[in-house]
Amino acid sequence: MFVFTYALTQADWVEFSAHHSATAKSSKKARRFMMVFFSVLAVFISLGMTAGDGESGRLWYAFVVVTVFLAVFMYGFFRLIDKPLTALIFRLNVRLAKKDGKLPFDVLTTVTFEDEYILDISERAETKFFYPTVEKVKEGPKAIYIYVNAIMALVLPYRIFEGEEQKREFLQFMHGKVFTTE
Repeated sequence: MFVFTYALTQADWVEFSAHHSATAKSSKKARRFMMVFFSVLAVFISLGMTAGDGESGRLWYAFVVVTVFLAVFMYGFFRLIDKPLTALIFRLNVRLAKKDGKLPFDVLTTVTFEDEYILDISERAETKFFYPTVEKVKEGPKAIYIYVNAIMALVLPYRIFEGEEQKREFLQFMHGKVFTTE
């Protein structure tokens, strides 16, 4: 049995949100769609830019150069702004949550990992998750994420573990309870 009492910080929550956004299948599909969409858009833009040229040789050359340039630019642009844009969106969500007084962090939480279930007790709620309902356990750069469904996870920052040995023992325990660990 493992028992952890801690409060998530804003940094913990933003880190989870960014990690989830970067690794979730739906997020990857959305980013890939945007990259393909804007690359195809670049082809149409370059066609429109070169349509007025009278010589077919020059037209083809200009089309290829402009298309390659725009496609590479769009791909690079999306790769460049993906993480900062995601972080900005999460910071704005935090501001909105602060106004409503419904922050998903800064609440003291006790999470108990029993043999049959996980018990999550905070000032606001008490939730019991049975291990068969846990979808996966992922190790992120700064925390362990225990996904109880596709978009919700218990966040266990590394700072709550007494050391590497306890973290390793905990992951072995979870591996015995949940079959999907990453």
